[in-house]
Amino acid sequence: MRQFIIFTLFTALIFTFACNRQEKDFVTIGLSDNFSSLDSLTTKGSDAAAERIRNLLFNTLVKKNEKFEYVGELAKDIKISEDGKV
Repeated sequence: MRQFIIFTLFTALIFTFACNRQEKDFVTIGLSDNFSSLDSLTTKGSDAAAERIRNLLFNTLVKKNEKFEYVGELAKDIKISEDGKV
């Protein structure tokens, strides 16, 4: 019985090191909620997890900075009309 326990622990130790990935070319991000869809055009409700994934995957023309001002992400220049509507 003692040999069986030692063999099992030794095997588990070997598999632990064998399954350890050495590649560093990826990023893992954990989300607290499940997401429903990445399609923002047909989704009826708001989904915070899906919005987070879309922000990580896709760039936008403009984004808000820490002062909540619009700054260009893909857009090179932002011009606001005199009436502030465009």
